[in-house]
Amino acid sequence: MKRAVILLLCGWLGAFTAGAAERPNVVLIVADDLGYSDLGAFGGEIHTPNLDALAARGLQFTQFYTASACSPSRAMLMTGVDNHRTGFGTLAETRQGAQHTAHGYEGYLNSSVVTLPELLRAAGYRTLMTGKWHLGLIPESGPHARGFERSYTMTHGAAGHFGKSPRVMGEAYFEDGRPVVPPESFYSTDFFTERLIEYIAESLEAKQPFFAYLAYTAPHWPLHAPPDLIDKYIPVYEQGWDVLRERRAERMRELGLIGPDTRPAARMPGLPAWSELSEAERRYEAKRMAIYAAMVERIDQNVGRLMRFLESRGVASNTIVVFLSDNGAEATEMETVPALAGRIGESSDNSYESIGGPRSFVSYGPGWAGVSAAPLSWHKGVSSEGGIRSPLLIAGPGIAAGRRTHSVTIADLAATILELTGTQHPGTRFAGRPVYPLDGVSFARLLRPEGGDGGSRLVFAESYGSSAVILEGRWKALRLGAPWGDGSWRLYDVQQDPAELRDVSRENGELLGELVRAYESYTRRVGVVPAEREPALPWGYSSRYRQVPASRALPADAPAH
Repeated sequence: MKRAVILLLCGWLGAFTAGAAERPNVVLIVADDLGYSDLGAFGGEIHTPNLDALAARGLQFTQFYTASACSPSRAMLMTGVDNHRTGFGTLAETRQGAQHTAHGYEGYLNSSVVTLPELLRAAGYRTLMTGKWHLGLIPESGPHARGFERSYTMTHGAAGHFGKSPRVMGEAYFEDGRPVVPPESFYSTDFFTERLIEYIAESLEAKQPFFAYLAYTAPHWPLHAPPDLIDKYIPVYEQGWDVLRERRAERMRELGLIGPDTRPAARMPGLPAWSELSEAERRYEAKRMAIYAAMVERIDQNVGRLMRFLESRGVASNTIVVFLSDNGAEATEMETVPALAGRIGESSDNSYESIGGPRSFVSYGPGWAGVSAAPLSWHKGVSSEGGIRSPLLIAGPGIAAGRRTHSVTIADLAATILELTGTQHPGTRFAGRPVYPLDGVSFARLLRPEGGDGGSRLVFAESYGSSAVILEGRWKALRLGAPWGDGSWRLYDVQQDPAELRDVSRENGELLGELVRAYESYTRRVGVVPAEREPALPWGYSSRYRQVPASRALPADAPAH
């Protein structure tokens, strides 16, 4: 068997190596839990000049869909296959009942899929990765085993961003498959960029094209950032979440990202107005969001650093750069969740003076998630626009400058990268084993200056009792289960109403029925296993704000799961 695999890979190498010099390099950058409008190019007030420049010289996709949570999105990105087939029908940490034994819900990247780095490496690319993996903890599912030639990764879903942060989530780091300990000077965003630059330099010496995956763990909680950047943003966020959400919507209208009459989503139900908070509460909340903004700016600074390195080595003109977020804004206040609060409290100092530093462990909660998601509704973990619509930027050789409003998905992005690199997906067999063919569809045609027709297509999403199907990027059938909704299907025109405020199902009942039937067919095709109860961790929970839907759904003294 091993001999057959080697012969197969050598055949692929022979087929592609001849044209390797002409093929583009690819840098794929993923921010973790970045909200839809956080970047300046998407209407945000955070200082992101390097990413804004990337948007200006390339394409900005305004209707890019992911899964509603980390691992399912990353599984689709790495395979081009629907997450319910990859091993991540849901997050491994939140599986329930039958999901524990169902195919497609293994909690690691299963053998029924072939990964993007496996294909690109077989095609003659050097495959490089730094950052968050979160696609399985067993060695057989790690980045080194699934196609990356060089890798320095954090395997879990979250970790402190400073090297001396408390280890609350059991996080572990590996380089090329071997356990390592980050240095004391470690700051995640800086370190992952620096190590990836080293790997790219090695590839340039080897004169091979490279596929470099930079998977930042920022701005995911716990919120940690350099103090000078935090101080810069505190005055900005002292204005409060109501003012900032409206200002983002105004800026998006000015940029043409939403229509002049588009209404943004209102403050989350049960969340108090900024003016209703005490002075001490406003002071603490402003600093939490200032830390988050500082993390986003630090990402931008490092993207600029990476771009300058590519330019200095003369390869920027032949490098495709992709930037995205893996899902919507994270509203859950993890340090107050009953199952974690005790452990976090014992190991952390979350006083006002300490937050943002290495001894703290805080998130920014539902109030600021509503700003990050503006103008969209809800947040990560939910199949609303605020949970599954994310920013996407693509720039590089032959790629147009401008904006695309076509509906594209994270699985489509994997298929697109394969086409742009001249790499064939094997279809239904790879290295002697059966694999799923691509579910994603390449949108390389949309990257050309002349653009192209988006075509008639359906986009599906399912997670934690919420479901969605979107037709041609306009008509969206949405069902939100408890605690976010009543489980009824509703219909929205998300081009005119991205905040999902006006249910138009009464005027379009036949269309809604067709979309629901299409969704039911989809669940059978990809093997969706529904959750048997409300999620043990309702997305958006905060013990500070007991009246928001997720907080009401989880008792303050709920046991650990």
